[in-house]
Amino acid sequence: MVKMLGCIGGLLLRREYPCWPVVGVGVVIVDRGRLVLVMRGAEPALGKWSFPGSSGAGGDC
Repeated sequence: MVKMLGCIGGLLLRREYPCWPVVGVGVVIVDRGRLVLVMRGAEPALGKWSFPGSSGAGGDC
């Protein structure tokens, strides 16, 4: 992980970034006019409703 500091609107932000790209995928599923959502089981937004999705390192197939 690469640690970086940034400043937005006078706020000092500390962020960590991976040393390589991470692919993220989200999907929108409509079934008979109904939208499929999942409740997030991890941060960020733990317990909030979201579209199904996942992430993985490059080369995952």
